[in-house]
Parts: sequence; structure tokens; C-alpha cells
Amino acid sequence: MNDEAQKTVHIPVLFDECLDALNLAPGKIIVDGTLGGGGHSIAIARRVAPNGLTISTDRDPAALDRVDRRVEALEDGATLPLKTFFANYCDFDAALERANVERVDGFLLDLGCRATNSPTANAGSVSTRTATSICVSTRPKAFRRLR
Repeated sequence: MNDEAQKTVHIPVLFDECLDALNLAPGKIIVDGTLGGGGHSIAIARRVAPNGLTISTDRDPAALDRVDRRVEALEDGATLPLKTFFANYCDFDAALERANVERVDGFLLDLGCRATNSPTANAGSVSTRTATSICVSTRPKAFRRLR
């Protein structure tokens, strides 16, 4: 792994819990509003394949580029049903329109503090770390806030 990749590694919080809460299955359409390092999005895309779709947004062009390169390098990258868009998660409707999608089966927002987004990131450490993941599924009573 090169130095740049090591600097941007992000381990998703509550990874399995989020995937379980989304009730993933082939054919589902899921929005990941916080693409980041792509960990959740890639895992979701693998679980909704072959005829589902993962739509991921991020406001960081470098994150989008890194994930696109990461997906290209994967053995199954060419067949992953994953589309990435430069957008704020609040504007996911525009991403859905660009992807020609009218309905979704779930949403994921991995919100919190990441070392690379911290003012102290250049110092090499973050004194506190908080993370919250919000998973929303369209099945009844499926909204959960995980911490």
C-alpha cells in the first residue's frame, strides 16, 4: 500500500450492524450518502448485485477518485453495481435523478469525526473520536440510529 493510500484508510464504524439494518438483498437500491473510503458502498454493492444498485455521494472529489480507483482494482470491480456522484448527502435526490432512479430501498449515512477531517489531522492524532451511523430501510420499523 502506498503512502497516500495509508493516509486515507478509513474503517467504517458499525459495519456489520449497518449492513444488517439495511436488509440487503439482490435487486435492492441503496443510497450511501457518505462514500468516504468506499467500505460500506462496496460491501453494499456486492450484496445487491447483480441487478441492484448502490448510489454513493461525497463532497470530496479526492474521495470519489480514490474509491473509483479502488473499485477498478478489485477483481469484481467491473461488475459492481456502484455509481458515485459529487454531491452532498442532502442533495441525494439530484444523484438519483442523474442515475435515473425513482425509488430506493434504503439509506446509509456514516456520520462522525474522521481523523482526515480533523483540524489536528496534520498533528497525527485526534484526541476524541465520535461516530454515528444512521441506517434507514423502507421496511416498516426499520429506521435505526446506531452508535
